[in-house]
Amino acid sequence: MVSTPGNLDPLPGQLDTPDQNIRGVDPSQVLEKVTAAHRTLDTPDQNIRGVDPSQVLEKAMAAHGKLDTPDQNIRGVDPSQVLEKVTAAHRTLDTLDQTIRRADPSQVLERVTAAHRTLDTPGQNIRRADPSQVLEQAMAGLQQLKRAAGDQIREAASPQALEQLRISFLGKKGGQLSSVLGAMGILPHAQRPLVGQRANELKKELQELLKERLQELEAAALTERLKQEAVDVTAPALYRPLGHPHPLLSTLDEIVTIFCGLGYQVVDGPEIETDHYNFSALNIPEDHPAREMQDTFYLPDGELLRTHTSPVQIRHLERHKPPVRVIAPGRVYRRDAVDATHSPIFHQVEVLAVDEGLNFGHLRGTVIQFLQAFFGALPVRFRASYFPFTEPSAEVDVQWQGRWLEVMGCGMVDPAVLEGLGLDPERWSGFAAGMGVERACMVRHGIDDIRRLFTSDLRFLRQF
Repeated sequence: MVSTPGNLDPLPGQLDTPDQNIRGVDPSQVLEKVTAAHRTLDTPDQNIRGVDPSQVLEKAMAAHGKLDTPDQNIRGVDPSQVLEKVTAAHRTLDTLDQTIRRADPSQVLERVTAAHRTLDTPGQNIRRADPSQVLEQAMAGLQQLKRAAGDQIREAASPQALEQLRISFLGKKGGQLSSVLGAMGILPHAQRPLVGQRANELKKELQELLKERLQELEAAALTERLKQEAVDVTAPALYRPLGHPHPLLSTLDEIVTIFCGLGYQVVDGPEIETDHYNFSALNIPEDHPAREMQDTFYLPDGELLRTHTSPVQIRHLERHKPPVRVIAPGRVYRRDAVDATHSPIFHQVEVLAVDEGLNFGHLRGTVIQFLQAFFGALPVRFRASYFPFTEPSAEVDVQWQGRWLEVMGCGMVDPAVLEGLGLDPERWSGFAAGMGVERACMVRHGIDDIRRLFTSDLRFLRQF
């Protein structure tokens, strides 16, 4: 409660102290209460200087039990010193109290509100201190701020908490260090640089503490992440070796690629066939040795495993009218004893072309073009042979490493096969050719045993 001159009791409607005037009332009533106090108070001289000195001690003692502030020096002091301290306090109260009381009423709310924002510790301690103690109080406030800030920064558990502390201590609006600097106005000019210098040093120290703590938190977070994502470099690697095409498949792919370059289309069909497609439609008579049980894998219900890929050609001609040019690669089965050159499972590629005006010259040119593309510029020869579904027929040899090797069979499509498909052999003609893929692979790579292609021995396969 602020004592008033000549009457130490508070004025009607007057607030207790400048601090309580601002903080203790509803903000909507501040202007009304301060304006009322402004009209009732004449000048600061009435506060202390306008009264009879002989009455100051008596009035101060009477108000002693009720006074909280503005001068704590009055409470608890020797009565003989009250007059001296009140007079000294009067001379120093040249900011907040006089600013509010002497201001134009229209400016009171603005000034009170501005003062309210700045009346906070440690700035409040500086404003209320005895002039002789202001510098000491300011330095003590900075030291107290340093200790409190240091403890809280070191205890911060996250970068977000550090940022909140930075704003609280160093923020331009509402920061505690800014509050101390804002109270420097009551210091003598000679003392202000001392406080300013110490405040700047404290600001740098706090910034350095914030930086160091942030680095510690980031390092701890990185360590934790590395711990969670750690990889045991001593553990055996999960190695999956890169593979490459099997020599048999790479040979098959190359054969198909060459014929596709000559304008042929790849077709496919079932590996389980009927007697009609595997034999009858290809002009193979019932007494042909291929129909014997010792040469073919027969299945129940009259089905069998195909012995060549020619049935694919028949099925294609049933669905497509000439002209056609197709290549039929695939797996075939024969009841052969396993040895260095025979296997019950092997692969074939068969070629078929049906068009008007095709003759043996077209067949010969196609076969030579393929063999020279596959084996290189080697001599090629045709030997007369026999196949039930071609007429005439021929075996084809290439001169490989100084000797002639049989590599494929070929011939002109037998007219009986065309008639069985409903085609007029007087108008349409065609040629066919076929070869074993294993045979071509063995010749090309110098493999001496067909069984090596099916043993899956990596020591052998890694050579290709």
